[in-house]
Amino acid sequence: MRISTLTQNTQVRQTVTRLQAEMAQAQNQLATSKRAETHGGLGRTASQSLSLRADLNRIEQNTKTIAIAQTRMEVMQTTFDRTRENAENLSLDALTGAHQNDVRLPTLQVTADAMLGETLGMMNRTVGGRYIFGGSRTDVPPAVDMDTVLHGDPKTGRFGLVQQIADRARADQVDDATAPGGLATAVDTTAGTVTLTDVRRDGFGFTIEQVTSSAGIDVTTGQSATDTSVTLDNLGALDADDTVTVVVGLPDGETAEITVTADGPLAGRAQNLHAAIDRELAALAGTDLAAASALRASADFFETTPPKVVRFQADGAPVLEEDDAASPRAVWWYAGSTGDDPRGEVAAELDEGTTIRYGVRADEPALSRTLSRVAVFSAVPFDDAETDMYRALADKAGRGLQEAMGDTERLINEIGAIQEVTETVDDRNQTVKLLAETQLGDIEGIDPYEVTTRLLAFETQLQASYQVTSRLSGLSLVNVLRF
Repeated sequence: MRISTLTQNTQVRQTVTRLQAEMAQAQNQLATSKRAETHGGLGRTASQSLSLRADLNRIEQNTKTIAIAQTRMEVMQTTFDRTRENAENLSLDALTGAHQNDVRLPTLQVTADAMLGETLGMMNRTVGGRYIFGGSRTDVPPAVDMDTVLHGDPKTGRFGLVQQIADRARADQVDDATAPGGLATAVDTTAGTVTLTDVRRDGFGFTIEQVTSSAGIDVTTGQSATDTSVTLDNLGALDADDTVTVVVGLPDGETAEITVTADGPLAGRAQNLHAAIDRELAALAGTDLAAASALRASADFFETTPPKVVRFQADGAPVLEEDDAASPRAVWWYAGSTGDDPRGEVAAELDEGTTIRYGVRADEPALSRTLSRVAVFSAVPFDDAETDMYRALADKAGRGLQEAMGDTERLINEIGAIQEVTETVDDRNQTVKLLAETQLGDIEGIDPYEVTTRLLAFETQLQASYQVTSRLSGLSLVNVLRF
């Protein structure tokens, strides 16, 4: 059956229109490198494209989160490294001054001032406008300035570390000539006894740990609800070279000892022993006790929030207590958040199933212990008349700084382990991102060579269609009859 000319013409025109549309689509694909302008043009693969794009969006957000966390932790590590370096340098100077060359002692305060100011400044570092050493409280500076730390706040009347150390020295009876360190001594020449009494006031001053003798002296310890006493009996049998050793506890948790020798005529040896004990205790109070008292005061100021302060009761007895938050007396150097888990106060989700907790606070032991041992040199100036005390302080603080360095090393390693997790997850995310982009490219993208080939084929077909259209448009009754 023969197809009519009108039908042929219609079919050719439809073919031309289809080829023109397909050519336009192919040209657009070449121009955009996209298979379709909308997801609707992807057909059955549209849902897979949407899913892959959702994955890429999530990975992109995770990448931004990782970048922020990495930047913060890099700043943290820089701060830790510098804090540790400062502690190492000051501890070396302090221990050298304490044991080798006391010419370095007068320079400790200058060095400590610079380090204290720098360390407090580093505690107020920000990343993206957020303070990173205040735990979950990121909107306020965690640390106050050095002058306020040392000398207090004149606007509020709250005292600083200098006054804190003075109050503690008074409570520890550092300068008490009658009972140095809170130890009262007495001699009974008739009975031949010497008694040491520690009026216990919550660990202030000296505490009697042990009393021994090289001679056949009877040592009797008495304990009551308010004091501890030790009585030395049978002193009439003292030989000229017999010794008595008294070991006392100090406010910083360490101990010190004095050893005295019985001398002089036999009849006066008990009296001489008593005088020697008094003299050595007074000397010890002015050196080891004074140093330990200053360090304990600095630790109470820096290492607890609220700080612990000394309050003197009506009878003059000291009490160590937490500063009252409602009506504080001391400067609180740290203003960030507090809690038992600093790491958990700042968290970041790196991908599904991987969350890091990397909060750091300036009041953590690694940092607050360093600050307390650096600041004590700033608060206690060197005095030529008290070289022995300053040497004891340098020894204690120098060793304390070395302990704090160990804490800082552990903190460096802890944050370093979190950094490694972050880097591992970031690498994994980038691998997943590359795979998703490849799959998305296969779905949404085009092969330019394949599209170009199709485009040429369309052009050839279109040319042929145009020729047919031209022939059909030239047909007449005579031409038809010629067929």
